[in-house]
Amino acid sequence: MGIIVLKKKFRLKTEDIKLVAFKGKKFSSELFDIRVWNSTELKTPVMAVSISTKISKRSTVRNRIKRLFREAFRVLISEGKLKPAKYLVIVRSAQLEEMKSGEIKNLILNTI
Repeated sequence: MGIIVLKKKFRLKTEDIKLVAFKGKKFSSELFDIRVWNSTELKTPVMAVSISTKISKRSTVRNRIKRLFREAFRVLISEGKLKPAKYLVIVRSAQLEEMKSGEIKNLILNTI
């Protein structure tokens, strides 16, 4: 099975990341924060994942966590459980690496 990529229309644009980071509504769990900026102009939810090298020096760990979040968001979008908004996930713990995307999906739903 190949890597499933989040389609471009579901990705948060680089110039919007600062807006969402500083003005978005914050939802927190012990492992990550989610910033949400509601927008009436959007037809679909868009998201981005931010993870610092402080979490893990190894890029493979950081990239795996990003892939897990992207897959979880892809499933949530296909199930229609996310409203059209801009989402920014800020990872705070490397413990997420050992989780499955289904577990992360449930964490996202419980956090928002």
